[in-house]
This record gives sequence, C-alpha cells and structure tokens, in this order.
Amino acid sequence: RLDLPPVVMVGNSMGGYISAEVAIQAPEIVERLLLVSAAGISQREHNAQIVMGVGKWLAFVTRSSTAQRRWYAARPALRHWILATIVRHPTKIHADAAFEGLMKGSSKPGFVDALKTCLEYDFVDRLPEIGCPTLVVWGENDMIIPVRDADKYVELINGSHKVVLEDTGHVPMLERPVTFNDQLQEFLEYQISEGELETR
Repeated sequence: RLDLPPVVMVGNSMGGYISAEVAIQAPEIVERLLLVSAAGISQREHNAQIVMGVGKWLAFVTRSSTAQRRWYAARPALRHWILATIVRHPTKIHADAAFEGLMKGSSKPGFVDALKTCLEYDFVDRLPEIGCPTLVVWGENDMIIPVRDADKYVELINGSHKVVLEDTGHVPMLERPVTFNDQLQEFLEYQISEGELETR
C-alpha cells in the first residue's frame, strides 16, 4: 500500500483509465475520482481500431519539431484537419490549447504503446470496487470513446454521477472550459458524509 495523503484523481481518456485503476488498486489514496471521456469500457470491442487509428494519426502528424507543431496549431485549417476526429469544433480551440493539450503529449515516445495497452487491459469486472465519490463527464459527440461508455461507468461504480456536455467531442475540458470547471468546482465542494455526497 502507498503511504500518501488522499488525492482527487482527474483523468481524460488514457488518464481517466489510469485514474480508475489507481482508485481500484489504492483506494486509500483516492478521495474523489473524476473520469472524463475515460477509456476502459468499449475499447476492447469494435472501436479499438478507431482509437488506435486516431492515436497513430495524431502521433504521426505531431512527430515534427515543437516549432512545426506550434505552426500547425496556429493555423485554423490545419488545426481542423488534424483534430477533427477528437474535437467537435477544432477551429474554436485556441492554438495554445490545441498545442499544449493535444499535440504536445501525442508526440512523446511511448504514446502509441500506452494507447495499445489501454486497448488490451480489461478492468471492467473490477470497477464496482471503486468506493469513492465519482463524477463521469463526457462529450455528447465523442467520436473516439462513445458516450454510452459513460452510462456503463455509472452503472458499475456505485453512487457515481454523470454529466454529458452537448455539442462536445472527446476533450470537454478544452471544448467547454467554463462549464467543465463549474462541474469540477461543484464536485469538489461536495462534502463526503457516510458514503454520500452532501452540499456544504
């Protein structure tokens, strides 16, 4: 067991998948869990090829130099072309957010291997072991991980809650930052009492 203070685990896609696994394996350190368009449910089914295809595509086009990636991000037409399968409205994402939030990490060594691991490792049967307050946030128009996976997370994690953002793709925190932050703030302001969430 880890000797760490309790934390709030927040993760999108692969990060959500990892956060859920931490909540299963080390429940004593996870006080609350926020899953955002998290992998882990249907990736082993029909959409595995879509996820890998998008991941490899993004890794390929962002493998260039930092300066080139910034150049791509700064041009609305290129930004749309690169991010159209990830973001509902790519040209509405600020260039800096597109670079820092999406293009930068996908160019790192190990990105595709980590993605492949997500598609192969199955923890669905262990999700009911998560006992901390959990919020599931999803984009209504997520083309990478379908919104029905949000329902499955809520079904399997006792006491969890779901928020689906309209006209939103795979990265709600970048596409709807104000709404997303409001939901996060509300979740953090709930008081945990006898296994239930109560407003402070």
